[in-house]
Amino acid sequence: APQSRIFVGELGVPRNNPDFIPLLLADHAYGEDFTSRLNLKLRANEGLTYGASSSLQSFRTAGAFVTETFTRTEKTAEAVKMILDVQKDFAANPTTATELSDGQKPIIGKFQLGLETPEAVASRLISGAVNGLPPDYWQGYVDKLKSATLDQVNAAAKKYRQPDRTAIVIVGNASQFTKDLAGLGPIRTINVEDFDPVAT
Repeated sequence: APQSRIFVGELGVPRNNPDFIPLLLADHAYGEDFTSRLNLKLRANEGLTYGASSSLQSFRTAGAFVTETFTRTEKTAEAVKMILDVQKDFAANPTTATELSDGQKPIIGKFQLGLETPEAVASRLISGAVNGLPPDYWQGYVDKLKSATLDQVNAAAKKYRQPDRTAIVIVGNASQFTKDLAGLGPIRTINVEDFDPVAT
């Protein structure tokens, strides 16, 4: 494989967690946006990838903070270590007032654009019901985004983000980069012919 696909995950929160919106705004500054710290570091500054991003994935009973990117096989370990460095730096230097303001606008805009058809509205209602949200949740969603404070955003990130407790999954030519990952933690290699997506 000429490239490696990299996923770095932390335990997240259920969708109905009261800190979901502050965490969403923190994630935008960390890695969801094209101008986020993660993408600027890996793509613009270091040239390790064409794109690096993160997402807050939250469901009814559990969730995850997921960082993902891809890079040339020989740069795999370097990219992984850089992701961990960005996570640790973000924990030490959390969201700024400018990043918060810059994040609120596109998230609100994306939400409003996602309500332009009856099908989209129905999808929102179904998503809320599936994830245990109150019936009037979406009516106050934009107001909650607008009213989120910097203190709330950074307190939530500090409470839930744990960069020292990550799980890393890399899909690629393991023989070319495994040795360079020594010191990050225990390593388990799964051959493609042995991979079982539903194994526990």
